[in-house]
Amino acid sequence: MKKILYVGFGISPVMSGGAILYQEWLAEEMSSRGYEVVCFFGIPYDKLEFPFKPYLKIWEKNKVKYIVLYNSPNFPHYLTPPAGQCHNSQIEKLMRLVIRKEKPGLIHFHELQMHTASVIDVAAESSIPSVKMIHNYYDICPERDLMFKGKEPCTDYENGERCKDCLNILVKRKTFSKMLADALYSIFVVPLPRRLYKPLSYIFHCIGKYKNTFLSPLDLLHKSEQLGLQKSPDISDKSHRRRRFSCKIKGTSSLKKETTGEVSAPVTGDFSGRRKYFIDRLNRLSAVQCSSARSAEIMTGYGVNKDKIRIIFPSSKPADGIRSKPLRGRGYPVVFGYVGGKSEAKGLNVLTEAFSLLEQTKAKLIIWTPEKDIIVPEGANIEVRKPYKTDEMEKVFSGLDVGVMPSIWEEAFGLIGVEWLKAKIPVIGSRIGGIPEWLKDGENGYLVKPNNAAELSEKMDIFVKNPENIGKMQEKMKPWKSFAEHADEMVLLYEELSAKRE
Repeated sequence: MKKILYVGFGISPVMSGGAILYQEWLAEEMSSRGYEVVCFFGIPYDKLEFPFKPYLKIWEKNKVKYIVLYNSPNFPHYLTPPAGQCHNSQIEKLMRLVIRKEKPGLIHFHELQMHTASVIDVAAESSIPSVKMIHNYYDICPERDLMFKGKEPCTDYENGERCKDCLNILVKRKTFSKMLADALYSIFVVPLPRRLYKPLSYIFHCIGKYKNTFLSPLDLLHKSEQLGLQKSPDISDKSHRRRRFSCKIKGTSSLKKETTGEVSAPVTGDFSGRRKYFIDRLNRLSAVQCSSARSAEIMTGYGVNKDKIRIIFPSSKPADGIRSKPLRGRGYPVVFGYVGGKSEAKGLNVLTEAFSLLEQTKAKLIIWTPEKDIIVPEGANIEVRKPYKTDEMEKVFSGLDVGVMPSIWEEAFGLIGVEWLKAKIPVIGSRIGGIPEWLKDGENGYLVKPNNAAELSEKMDIFVKNPENIGKMQEKMKPWKSFAEHADEMVLLYEELSAKRE
């Protein structure tokens, strides 16, 4: 294996998030070890082009080659009908082009948003060993986080009917501003200076608060299909093993492609068929990489073969440069920290409720978030800050006593947690998903029941009433593995998969 092709979604600083940063850290680490590395990542629109269609552009960043997919007809998350998330002939053609030109010895898939599940088939055509990392649950849930209507954990699809109820609510809640901003971005804004996009996007966000019923979910799906998403056969029609599809992009002629496979792409709205299609593709991979035992349990529960699963706990590259904080003594206020958005899945509302129950003169909560409209309880000692850069991590953590991760969704892992542990910052986190893999109750922090503000406040109060408990816990804390050690594990996996091919 001489060359690794990484396939993913998002590039920093254009986009942000733990999964986006992780895939870049891994690519850079492998490049530094002498592997030839190519990243095939999708990001949103780059510039106005007629005819409007997906295209590739080559970047180089930190000595790593990036082949960037622009103008994908697949919107991130749930803005694309399920058929488009399963397969798209243009994306498949571009994937074949990348493989043909780069000739990788192994393909490592990350998130498939803006790509399609069928790119796994394209990799299989060349008999190239391939592995996919499960960063979230997009492969089995179009909402991505297994959260019903974005409010509560969901494991019951009801053959896709529950998905329709869920996504209808999310579309009504969020997509007027997003679709309007994206439409103007691709049609009018792009030829103008890029700095105008953010203020215009914010304007439409505000408009959307009052006009979010202008686009119905059905209208949105029709709009998505007009932007290039092909219709697909009913998966219940067993007689059609081979069928021709047309993919029409606005302003272009139809492109045709033959598709085969045991499970055909579902018709628009067939979310149950989407899940079956994705699971079938995951089972065609050489391996499926999970970040926690809980993530592996969820994936096997939905049909991924157990013998495909490899559990490898990730790590954070910037955390390797963080020095441990000195032991905390007495003194107030006790500073709690939260990093993330305001979605209910992240549990920020639970945290602010829990914090408001504490004695405000002795405690402080700092929220690092990109969100602009965070609502905090009146009188609460809460400060909202913009996200920090990775090279500011040690400086930021120097003023933090306890990290809080109040997630109510099945976190695949939670990288921010191990970054706090590296700095010897105790953590209070939800007993859900992959969090218990690194957070050991009573050793490096406390585990609490998800979505339980009273219990969370009780654990926070242990540190508020006795700040010296922070120092006592710091003494017992063990460092998480380095990113280099994690990369060693990935090399072993790559070598195992490559050896099987030989």
